Amino acid sequence: MPGIVRIGCVPYLCSKVPIHGMLGGGQGWEVVFATPAELVAMLRDGDLDAALVPAIEYFLRPGYAILPDMSINSRLEAWSVRLFVRDGTDLRKVRRVALNPNSMMSNALLRILLAKKYGLSGVEYVLPTAGKDPAADATLDAFLKIGDAGLTFDNPAWKAVDLGAEWWSFARLPFVFAVWLTKVGTDLQGADKRLIMSKREGLRQVAALARQYGVPLGLSERKAIEYMSRVIGYDLSNVELGGLKTFYRYAVQMDMAEEGREFVFYNRS
Repeated sequence: MPGIVRIGCVPYLCSKVPIHGMLGGGQGWEVVFATPAELVAMLRDGDLDAALVPAIEYFLRPGYAILPDMSINSRLEAWSVRLFVRDGTDLRKVRRVALNPNSMMSNALLRILLAKKYGLSGVEYVLPTAGKDPAADATLDAFLKIGDAGLTFDNPAWKAVDLGAEWWSFARLPFVFAVWLTKVGTDLQGADKRLIMSKREGLRQVAALARQYGVPLGLSERKAIEYMSRVIGYDLSNVELGGLKTFYRYAVQMDMAEEGREFVFYNRS
């Protein structure tokens, strides 16, 4: 008898559209919310059947299949993946940068942009001290925030740099932050098709989702709607795949991924 399909998803505002139609459970699946790093660990350990994880995870370990037609991506700008640079510091002169412990993909994007777009070398990348606000760390020139924290952080002592916009100006392609992965051989029992339907249902409910999830974050309803319907994209067409392939090429050049990975897509159901 088929068991419950365990679906992992981030809790951030960017995921509310694609996961909306999967909530409630009781229909052959359950949704688990966790940070990107936690979802990666659970997927690797077999505690999840599929999960929305940083796209770089696909290039780090063999044995994954990508669920087609779905991702979290941005064009032109991202809003919720931002580097905060100490006010008065030229981005080209940053030397000590705190990465984000929850997102390998955003960390990799930052390193690629600083190296390939800005030609920086010798940057010291560190993880922020647990329990300490990086904005209060006098040793940092910049720090990375993602998700709802990246979307809502505002401090006049720090200048925001939108990494989605930086990537677009550099590559002229969308940036794919996260994809839905499963292990090859997993039977998702139709949950993959249900996720596609869920994405479409969520797009029809953007205004209601913006009020439910965006406004409590301190966003205006209008800004939340714009973020969820224009800034963030949810497809994985050839255009988004082109952006992902370009990222992969740079990741290989910088020894952040191994060569030779081809795209394998889930097609069981």
